[in-house]
Amino acid sequence: MVLCWLLAHQGGWDELMLVSGPVLVFAGLLALARRRALSLKAAANQANRAADGDENRSDFRSADDD
Repeated sequence: MVLCWLLAHQGGWDELMLVSGPVLVFAGLLALARRRALSLKAAANQANRAADGDENRSDFRSADDD
């Protein structure tokens, strides 16, 4: 009897759960995707800085170094 009372749309808590559940899932997925994107961007920036550093060092070579 108590279970029927809980599931009889009393107070709208079940509708709240039906709406907030998927919203929370999407918010979690967006947060995960943002974290991955920022991580990939940081790695790419670091790789670009390392590559720029290698290019800058090669600029200082003279023709006699070969």
